[in-house]
Amino acid sequence: MKPVNRAMQRPKLLRVAGATFQKAKEHRAALSGLWDDLMALARLVSAWSRREYTAVPWRSILMAVGALLYFIDPFDAIPDAIPGIGYLDDASVVALVAAALKTDIELFIRWEQARKEWLRSLRTAGHRMRSPSRIRAAFGSRL
Repeated sequence: MKPVNRAMQRPKLLRVAGATFQKAKEHRAALSGLWDDLMALARLVSAWSRREYTAVPWRSILMAVGALLYFIDPFDAIPDAIPGIGYLDDASVVALVAAALKTDIELFIRWEQARKEWLRSLRTAGHRMRSPSRIRAAFGSRL
């Protein structure tokens, strides 16, 4: 079996998170009950994919990605096109995964809040912010 190049998979995970954000935004009214959990899972996968937040076990990432893939697939156990019940199975999967990853999600949300506060403090102190991709582009492999 060919070894998986994990670094090459991260862009694919960003696309999964992006597709989740897009589909959730388009169907927000139907997703009111699972919105917070779904967004937390998508942000977790996105932050992990960008290597901003890596303090999460592989098992948790796999479960979160599985739930997001199930959500974005329109032809799952109950097709999403069925009015009224199309998202029941999606809600169940997201809720089960979110419950299983409760501690990891809470830690991630605390990290997000601390990061926002840190960035806010830098801005108020007058520091010019640079995105990680611009920093990598400026310094290349020296990081």
